[in-house]
Amino acid sequence: MRLITIFGATIIASMALHASLRDLDYDDVRREGGFGSETLINVCRIEASSTKLTVDEKAALLSSPHLHHVHTLDLSGQDIDDYFIETLATNRSLGRLMTLDLSNNARITNDSIESVRKSLIFGSVRDLPQVSARYGGPSTTVRIKCKNTAVSKAEVDPEFYFGIDYIHPATGRVTFEHVDQGIKLILVE
Repeated sequence: MRLITIFGATIIASMALHASLRDLDYDDVRREGGFGSETLINVCRIEASSTKLTVDEKAALLSSPHLHHVHTLDLSGQDIDDYFIETLATNRSLGRLMTLDLSNNARITNDSIESVRKSLIFGSVRDLPQVSARYGGPSTTVRIKCKNTAVSKAEVDPEFYFGIDYIHPATGRVTFEHVDQGIKLILVE
């Protein structure tokens, strides 16, 4: 009976989290106090708005500790460069990031793709394991959109020996043991 109660509570907590996960655009982020706001803890997608990010907002995004559930980040048309992506790739709160839109940023090059590939953070947290059909091992995939950039790479080598943690988004509990020999796949679109 106790196990059923715990299981039921876990399901309810999971449903509550997923129901509370939000999509915001930059204007919504501004209304909530910016990238430093704790209200971003339940945001899963951040999209561009008609008003570009300011220099201060870009700096706040790079260091925000409240992006733990963000799996999609739209940075299209934000006049960012490779150094910005290199710095963003070290933000520890972006472990669940799976889709990064870098479109319409002329100063984004293959170096940004390499920063994403080499990042120990992006793609390092997943809800449940996935296995690469090609390589037969635990894997994670990060999708990068690069329309109208200086990126010329269509295919990117995987990052092998990549660490992946499996953590339930609602409970914070480990759902599967940590993997040190995971594979990070990069899809460039």
